[in-house]
Amino acid sequence: MPADSEPGSPKNDGLQEAGYYWIKGTLNEKKAAKDESAPAEAMPTLQAVLANAMTATLNMTQAIDDSHFAQPLPANTVSQLVTPVAAISDVRQPLPSVGG
Repeated sequence: MPADSEPGSPKNDGLQEAGYYWIKGTLNEKKAAKDESAPAEAMPTLQAVLANAMTATLNMTQAIDDSHFAQPLPANTVSQLVTPVAAISDVRQPLPSVGG
């Protein structure tokens, strides 16, 4: 979410619980790709919408052989934090890694 995002629905009708965001995605058929003649099917499909999700970054990459990065980390490989955090009760990695 952008840093300047504010919770609420676009109608501000009070039907949305406080602190939640309304997220809407659209794809303009005519501007689906850099080539404006390309159809929306040329765009990648949405893989998931995950609530309370965050990213993880591998630290100390210089200590790891380059071959480690040849393939994405398969889904469900990451299952725990290196250092436990009391406020985090569950760690899941439902999708393969991207970019390393």
